[in-house]
Amino acid sequence: MLYQVATGLIPIVSVAVPIRYLIRKSTKFIQGEVYDIDFQNKQIYLNHQKLSFDYLIICAGSKYQYFNTDWERYTLSLKTASDALSMKDHILQRFEQAEIESDPDVKKRLLSFYIIGGGATGVEICGSLTDLINTKFIDHFHNISIDQITICVIEAGDRLLSSFSQRSSDIAFKDLSKKGGVIKLSEKVISISSGVIETSKAIYKANTIIWCVSLVSSMNNAVDESYTDRSGRIVVDEFLSMKDFPDIYCLGDASYAVDENNNPYPGLASVAKQQGYYAAKDIICRVKNSR
Repeated sequence: MLYQVATGLIPIVSVAVPIRYLIRKSTKFIQGEVYDIDFQNKQIYLNHQKLSFDYLIICAGSKYQYFNTDWERYTLSLKTASDALSMKDHILQRFEQAEIESDPDVKKRLLSFYIIGGGATGVEICGSLTDLINTKFIDHFHNISIDQITICVIEAGDRLLSSFSQRSSDIAFKDLSKKGGVIKLSEKVISISSGVIETSKAIYKANTIIWCVSLVSSMNNAVDESYTDRSGRIVVDEFLSMKDFPDIYCLGDASYAVDENNNPYPGLASVAKQQGYYAAKDIICRVKNSR
């Protein structure tokens, strides 16, 4: 739901709370950065200490990669609560600047919002932006009309939501288009600079470019490549544990888990929540049976 925070539709407190508010007193919380994990000897190396474990659950999430370019400096992304708040401020400022801008070309760029990537996050952000402009939000501006606003998704593939069913892709395309979103399919981004996107088909100018492409595991620098796929996700079995280390589980975006048809599970919060429940239940059963 961070995409709704990013467009000002809901407050950040509705989706994010401090970890210490959630855990019980019997649970110890340590804030730190993991830079190495010794699976064989069951040790975790943090930036300030070393920890040992009996069971380990890795759920470090994912991050975006930019294909060895400098495109990150010209784009926004949405992975954290901080990202959502920054994006919200950025979007609102574009409308405030457009309200007083007299140059039509500058105003057009201020009111152009381009989303790179038609996966789940890109579709969610596009939907939330179109929801925003279709509320009474625009009524508070005297010099901005809906027809001056461009909200566009650029996708290199031939459909939205490629990891979902064709039906889901079709519904997403229809719904976003109906709400005023522009969908560009089979269009690969070639370069991004300050306020400019060059694709295989056209050049677009916009003051807001949101990057929603190519996730890699946040743990890809702390785990040996022999245990991961090419995106740095740890390969797990049907029990969500590593083949060679059954006491180590990996969930969510940081894992590569497949269903009964050998299709990888999508990187969604609903999937990660179910995996978390299963892993916790499995460990509890194993501990009880070992007594």
